[in-house]
Amino acid sequence: MRRSTVRSVLSLGLVIALVLSFGLVAACGGDSDDGEPTEETAEPASTAGGSDGDIDAAALYSTSCATCHGAEGQGASAPDLQGFEEGDLASIEQQIREGGGSMPAFGDRLSDEEIGALAEYVVAFGQ
Repeated sequence: MRRSTVRSVLSLGLVIALVLSFGLVAACGGDSDDGEPTEETAEPASTAGGSDGDIDAAALYSTSCATCHGAEGQGASAPDLQGFEEGDLASIEQQIREGGGSMPAFGDRLSDEEIGALAEYVVAFGQ
């Protein structure tokens, strides 16, 4: 009886660890089956429009980036985004588009205009 109880507890612990691990991986830009991000966070205080004024960069950031990078770009489970400058736009856009490290690529989920608006929004954190 005692051996089966230990196995049950260990099995339950393993299941919990797997669920928590999946949650962390899915939180950074994870998509639900309908293509919409699954995790929402508080909307940052400032907004930045891309070349197309209809893009809500703050909402894009909130649903796609803030879970890992923090509501104000201060870093959470991913790097701090504060301190970038206008000259960094191309590299920021490339990172958003292609991903890298533990960051997922968003090039297949976001348009070039949305990626540009997000890059400008990230630069605004350092202003």
